Amino acid sequence: MFIPKLDDPSKRVLRVIRNRGVVPGWQILSEAGVTADELLKSADTLIGLKLISAQGTSSNSSEIGSTYFNILPSNDYLAEVVLNAS
Repeated sequence: MFIPKLDDPSKRVLRVIRNRGVVPGWQILSEAGVTADELLKSADTLIGLKLISAQGTSSNSSEIGSTYFNILPSNDYLAEVVLNAS
């Protein structure tokens, strides 16, 4: 199984989404302690890895707070593995 390596901001973002389920970007910003630009970059990475999906506008950092994110059910296990990898 391919286990992607994530940078720290992406891991924090993934952890919040994994713990909360469907979560708005503004809540991720608060709980993960990342900037809007870091959230945008992390979301792009996690979407590209097919770990999460996004509903709403997530194309720029000024609108990322109103986007909703969730773990893709088919990759829930992989998200857990990624978070527990060193």
